[in-house]
Amino acid sequence: MLNGMTPKMYRRAGTGTGMSGVTLLIVSIYHQFEAITHFTHSMPAVSILVAIAVDAGFVFCEMALWLLYLYNDSIDQKAKLVTGDERSRVLDHKISRLSAQMYLITAVGFSAAMNVWSFTHQLSQFSRDWWIGTFVGLFIPFGIFVLSKVSTQLFLVATRLVSEAEACAEAEAEATARDELDVLKAELAEAERQKQERLEKARAARAAKKTGDNTSVSSVEKKSADSGVSAKGKRKAETDEQAGAEKPVTPRRSRKPKSTEAGAESAQAA
Repeated sequence: MLNGMTPKMYRRAGTGTGMSGVTLLIVSIYHQFEAITHFTHSMPAVSILVAIAVDAGFVFCEMALWLLYLYNDSIDQKAKLVTGDERSRVLDHKISRLSAQMYLITAVGFSAAMNVWSFTHQLSQFSRDWWIGTFVGLFIPFGIFVLSKVSTQLFLVATRLVSEAEACAEAEAEATARDELDVLKAELAEAERQKQERLEKARAARAAKKTGDNTSVSSVEKKSADSGVSAKGKRKAETDEQAGAEKPVTPRRSRKPKSTEAGAESAQAA
């Protein structure tokens, strides 16, 4: 869309302009048929075919000329960079464009002459009516030329707008796909990050659980050892008590006085 104008609007304008050109074309064909029949004394069928060919070729050459202009505008920019078949194609298009221009000039001149004669051959020469008829006869091929050019240009503008709209839609679709891909990548990165966080938490939980288990086992072993030591001491005390209770009490020997022992030793020595 260009300034609120849609391709459909351009096509409608081109169609209206083309219909006006077709009306003038029918008038021109009739006048050419009349003039060709008068000057050549040929059959009416031949005259009408010649008239149609001249004016129809005029219109279609105008359309072909615009298409060749469009193609060469895009090719001429890189004509110095292309070689081989591409350069030959550029040359062929230039020759075709020149041929179309030559035919347009010839057809306009021929149609103008036939229309002027058809309008003025029954009028007195150089009279007011003759000049008016001459102007009308010259205007008809010129009007066909201008209307065909305008109509063709309007249709080409509509085609360009459609192409630009398709290109914009394609670019927007590509940008949307790129944005969606970026969002998907971001979501995948976030999911990966969350996964890594869960793994780290799970590892930390397993490490904490393992440490807690080791601590509990150590405390249990310590308690078991302490309880074992206590039980062993208790059993030893009980055993000692039982042994003390069962052991007979032996009477103490009475110690002899030292003097008596010394006397006995001296007597024994003697």
